Amino acid sequence: MDKLGLSLTVTIIGMGVTFFILILLGIIMHIMNLSWDTLAKRNKQEVISEPEKISQTVIPEKTIDEGLSGAVVAAITAAIAASMQTETSEIKIAAVREMAQDGQSSWAYAGRQNIINSRQKFFARRGI
Repeated sequence: MDKLGLSLTVTIIGMGVTFFILILLGIIMHIMNLSWDTLAKRNKQEVISEPEKISQTVIPEKTIDEGLSGAVVAAITAAIAASMQTETSEIKIAAVREMAQDGQSSWAYAGRQNIINSRQKFFARRGI
C-alpha cells in the first residue's frame, strides 16, 4: 500500500506541475499577444499618411524599325504560338519589351512559376 500511495503522489505532483506550467505559458502568450496588438495599432496610426509616389522605370520598346531583326520577331512569335498551342497566323506582335530583372534571372522566375503551378495541380487533384 505504501508503493501505491507514493506512486499516486508522484503522479499528482507531476501532473500538477505540468498543468501549472501550461497555464503559465498560456498567460504569457496572451500578454504578449495583447502587447503586440497595441504596438501594431500604434504603428498603424503612425504609418497612415499620404502615400509616396513610386517612380517607374520605363524600358524603351524595341520595334522592327529600331533594329530588332525579323528573325527575332519570328522566333518570339513561334515561341508564343507554341506555348499557347495556336497557329502563328493568329498572333500579332505589337511590341517587344525587355523584362525588368530587378536582380533576378529569368530562370529563377520560371522556376518559381513551375513550383507554384505544381502546387496548384497537387491541391486541385486533392480537391482542397
